[in-house]
Amino acid sequence: MASVNNPSASTIDVWSVTGVPGTNQPVAVATTSLAISTLTTPPNAAQGGTSKLVDTNDNALDFP
Repeated sequence: MASVNNPSASTIDVWSVTGVPGTNQPVAVATTSLAISTLTTPPNAAQGGTSKLVDTNDNALDFP
């Protein structure tokens, strides 16, 4: 899991979760902060067939 403080973060926090809830393997959470290039909000995007722009809204993380 990962998170950033929008909209102009310069670090990304990576979360690691281990263990199994409800068993004798206790759940532990650890975070690591990694430096990244400072985020910026992207410009609105061109939309085919019109001069109107698509609002890109934010610079959220996106994972496959």
